[in-house]
Amino acid sequence: MPAATATLLEDSAVNIDQWLAGEVEMAFAVQEGAAFVNGDGTNKPTGFLHQTIVAESSCMWGKLGYVATGAAGAFDGDAPTDALIDLVYALKAGYRQNGTFVVNRKTQSALRKLKDDDGQYLWQPPTQGGGRSTLLNFPVVEAEDMPDIAADAYALAFGDFARGYLVVDRAGVRVLREVAATQRAEIASEDILQRWWRPIFALELSLIECPAFSVTLLHALWTGFEPAISGFGNLSGLLMAYFGARFGILGIYVNGRNKQKLTLANGGTVPGVIAELSKVLLKKK
Repeated sequence: MPAATATLLEDSAVNIDQWLAGEVEMAFAVQEGAAFVNGDGTNKPTGFLHQTIVAESSCMWGKLGYVATGAAGAFDGDAPTDALIDLVYALKAGYRQNGTFVVNRKTQSALRKLKDDDGQYLWQPPTQGGGRSTLLNFPVVEAEDMPDIAADAYALAFGDFARGYLVVDRAGVRVLREVAATQRAEIASEDILQRWWRPIFALELSLIECPAFSVTLLHALWTGFEPAISGFGNLSGLLMAYFGARFGILGIYVNGRNKQKLTLANGGTVPGVIAELSKVLLKKK
């Protein structure tokens, strides 16, 4: 999947966000196209060729029917278009009127060479810009993941795919900037407070103290252990002040880091703790 570092996103003169979103959309389109045709349904859509496929004479609800060309790995040499006509009229009128052929480029190349008895090509180019080519007056869509023409291969599909296969996509692509950049900056920092104390403080409070306090309190309430419940009640004010102060320090830390990142993003420099304390003391003098 395409990616870009936070530095590149912030410093580049080119709109990297827009370029990256376009690359991600293209990557998703390729993967979706493959899944819509041959997907097995595991962490991806189930492709229409992954359904149960039976001869048209045995076709029923929930299965796909096929029409054989009459030749192994090719169209019939004497009547190549008969199988195409049979395929089109295998569909009921309600599905046939909005039918579309789906083939890959090699199959489309073979279809473009088919002619009628008067020597006219059956494949017709679009009549206007942005239109689609047609075969037997039905549009042709090129899908690279369709099989090539071969023996026992389903190289050409026809149907009303808008009614037979529902695709739901989320609109738009969002670019998530790399959050690990802050962690790397803290690890690489020469500031001891920034490198060790502040991250450890945040992790210890959120992963050790708060869970331990919550588990102890819930256990006391669940078991009805009155001395512990009374102790928590008597110390409630002190505990609130303690955790309030701890979370207050954590809030100041987060706010300070945000200001530092904003300063760095604007090309400024961030002084260490000793430099900041010296500045405060000099101001007081």
